[in-house]
Amino acid sequence: MASKIRRWLRELAVWLLIGAAVSLAVDYFRQPALPQNVSATSLQTLDGRTLDLNAMSQQKPLLLYVWATWCGVCRYTTPSVASLAADGVV
Repeated sequence: MASKIRRWLRELAVWLLIGAAVSLAVDYFRQPALPQNVSATSLQTLDGRTLDLNAMSQQKPLLLYVWATWCGVCRYTTPSVASLAADGVV
């Protein structure tokens, strides 16, 4: 009985290591890569100021959140985005 448990634990450890390796590999290949033209992107606010997205994203993560009042998904995600902004995450 003890040998069965040891074998089972060994198999579990091997599968956990394989899962961790696959997870790390997936994370490595899914690293966020900005499009080449993002650094040159600037936006103009309604009051005429120009915002440089590259400069704004140097200090902390930048979230450009586009939404519409008629969008059901937007109504669902807006509180979460507002919470992130209130916490200073983005």
